[in-house]
Amino acid sequence: MGKPAVGIEIKGIQETLSHYSRLPKNVIDGIVDGVNRATAIVEGGAKRICPVDTGLLRNSIHIKPATVLANEVTGAVYTAVEYAPYVEFGTGVRGEATNTNEKYPVAYSSDWAGQIAQPFLYPALENNKDKIEKMIYQSIAQSLAR
Repeated sequence: MGKPAVGIEIKGIQETLSHYSRLPKNVIDGIVDGVNRATAIVEGGAKRICPVDTGLLRNSIHIKPATVLANEVTGAVYTAVEYAPYVEFGTGVRGEATNTNEKYPVAYSSDWAGQIAQPFLYPALENNKDKIEKMIYQSIAQSLAR
């Protein structure tokens, strides 16, 4: 699985995790389950909107299962395809003009036309934020009911 070329991390609910040492194991398991379910939604969304030429990029989108480290639960949706950032953010003048992702700064070369941005990872997260938040809270609630 090489190093991800592009990735999106979904981090657990910080207010809850700040009390990590006092949380019962079933609640932590609920958060992990929620993050894993959320990454599956983002992965599916990214695969649906990913531009396809040969299919290599779309088929390279995968999930890194949630892990717990200190007070953070992190899962990732990623691709290790080398050209993925160029597709996501575009290149040159065209990329700079079409990249709508303002959250992550990208440096563009203005000495060539380049290619338009065709984002697929970031929109897959942004388009599902409400669903993801609800899913994580539901997973926590289900873990409390056990």
